[in-house]
Formats: sequence, structure tokens, C-alpha cells
Amino acid sequence: MKRKSIVLALLAVFAISSIAFAAVKTFGHVSVDVPSGWTAAEDGTTVSLTADDNSAAITVTVETNDGTDVALIAKEYAKQFKASEPVFEDDVYTMTFKNANDIDCNVVISGDGDMYVMLVMIGEHPQMEQIVDSLEFN
Repeated sequence: MKRKSIVLALLAVFAISSIAFAAVKTFGHVSVDVPSGWTAAEDGTTVSLTADDNSAAITVTVETNDGTDVALIAKEYAKQFKASEPVFEDDVYTMTFKNANDIDCNVVISGDGDMYVMLVMIGEHPQMEQIVDSLEFN
């Protein structure tokens, strides 16, 4: 009986910790695991995730495309952000820039003639990769 109680207690701890760790939230076309210690919000076509300590943020923008070449879209965003020249590799365009607070930002743009997605990662945080890996597009 004692062994069964211990197993049940461990299962309860794992269940609670996984619930506290991430909550899947869906915003329009985007679903993402939002870990404890992060806040997520939607503004139009952009979903923003911000670390509660303000050390990092991620924005995901899903826009319709009128058929414009994604290379041109990437170049226009590079101008807007005053970013590096977009580099095309593995079906995505990447670029970097520093924001107004001199924080490193990484941009990934991918899409087709109907829609494109722009992911901007601002700053650094140990959970950023996990958040990005959890992104699903509906």
C-alpha cells in the first residue's frame, strides 16, 4: 500500500509540474506552449510572448500574402528593421538586427503566395527554443 501511495504521489507531482510548465494557447492561426514565467497576448495578426523578467520576447506574425515573392517581403522587413541582408536557406529567410535597446534580435520569414509567417526572437532565454519548437500553425 505504501508503494502505491508513493507512485500516486509522484504521478501527481509530475502532472502538476507539467501543467505549471506549459499551457497550450491558441491565437487565430497559431498555437503555442506558453511556459510558466511567460505571458502571451495577441494583437491583430501578431502573437507576442514575453518572459516575465523582460529578458526575452518572441513575436509571431501570420499575414495573408497577395502573391508577393517572399524574398521581397524579407527584404522590405530587413529595411524596416535596419537588419542584415536576408539569407535564404532551408526554405526560410533569416536576418539579424539590434532593437532600440541594443538587444540582439533574430528574424525568420517563411511563406508562399497565400500567406507568410515572421518570427522575431528578441534577447535570450533558456526557454526560447522550446517555445519556438512548440509553435503550430492552424
